[in-house]
Amino acid sequence: MAWEVLYPSGSVPRLERLQAAFNAVGDDESRMPALSCQRLVNPASGYPTIECMVGGLGFDIAAIGVWNREEHAAIEHCFDVEPDTIFNRAGLTIVPGPDIANMAHAMPVVRAGAMLVRRIVDFKSPLAIVWRPIGSAMEPGYFRRVVDAWLAGGPFPALGMVGLRSAPDGGLHSHGLALFTGQELRLDPAIAEAGSEGWALAARLIDRLVESDAVQSPLELSGEGGRTIRLAPSANGRFVVVEWSE
Repeated sequence: MAWEVLYPSGSVPRLERLQAAFNAVGDDESRMPALSCQRLVNPASGYPTIECMVGGLGFDIAAIGVWNREEHAAIEHCFDVEPDTIFNRAGLTIVPGPDIANMAHAMPVVRAGAMLVRRIVDFKSPLAIVWRPIGSAMEPGYFRRVVDAWLAGGPFPALGMVGLRSAPDGGLHSHGLALFTGQELRLDPAIAEAGSEGWALAARLIDRLVESDAVQSPLELSGEGGRTIRLAPSANGRFVVVEWSE
C-alpha cells in the first residue's frame, strides 16, 4: 500500500516542517487523532524519512523525485484530474512502516493511511493524490470530499481507491477491490449500458463488499428503483458476477 502526494517540482513540503506541524497539532475528532512523528534515516535507501504514528500504526513519509515517463504511464484511473497535470512532478510517498507492512491492505491500516494523507493535504494543497496500488490519481478537492465522507462514517471511496475497467463483452470490471476482498466485481453489459447509474451501482456494491467476506454463494440485493440485483461468485471464485435479476 502506498500513497503519493504530488506537487510542482521545487514545491514539495520539507520533511522537518511537516514533522513540526504534525507534532504541534492535537486530536481532530472529526478525522483523526494527534500524530506523533520522528525523523529517521531509512536503512534501505539511506534517505531521510519521518515516521508518523496514527492511532498506534506507524507510517513512513519520504520525498520522491520527479516522476519519469514509466511512472506517469502507470496512472490508469483519473478522478477530476487531467493526466498531464501529474507529469514531471515530485512529491511525498506514504507507506506503512516495517512493523505493519505485511498487513498493508487491512482496512484499519488503509484507513489510518488515508487519515495521514488527508493531514498532508491540509498542510499544503497538492496537485494530485495517487493511490499507487491501482494507479489512481485524484484531484485534491475530490480526494477531500470522498475521504472526509468515509472518515465521518460514510461510504468507502469506491471510485478513487477502486477503479472500473471496460470488459471485452461490454461490461465493467472493478480494479482494486481484490486487494481487500480477494475478488473483483464483474458487472453485466446491461448494467454498464446504464451509464452513470451503472457506475453508481458499482460504487454502492464496492462499499458493501469491501469489508465483507468473499462472496461464496449467490445472493440477491435490492437496488435503486426497486430492481433486484443478483450477485454470484465466478467459477474460479476470483470475481463476483453482478446482473439485474429477471
